[in-house]
Amino acid sequence: MQVTITTLGVFRTLGPEFVLDIADGATVFDVRQALESRIAADAPSLLDTLARSAFAADDFVLRDDDLIDGASVLALLPPVAGG
Repeated sequence: MQVTITTLGVFRTLGPEFVLDIADGATVFDVRQALESRIAADAPSLLDTLARSAFAADDFVLRDDDLIDGASVLALLPPVAGG
């Protein structure tokens, strides 16, 4: 299955979006692992940020154990701080 990842914030250095191939029945955790491999090669300084980031689909923030089935676009949300 292909999933489009839309990047926000610091992750824009990877491009505005890109496509990942993941197995059917994958979870958000599986997507996170696939991204770790890509980020390790392209921008290793972002690995810590990825570990603290969230994913969203259809206006909902997802948990690592949520299934991706049917979600073809995920937003990668970096951690933010307010003041």
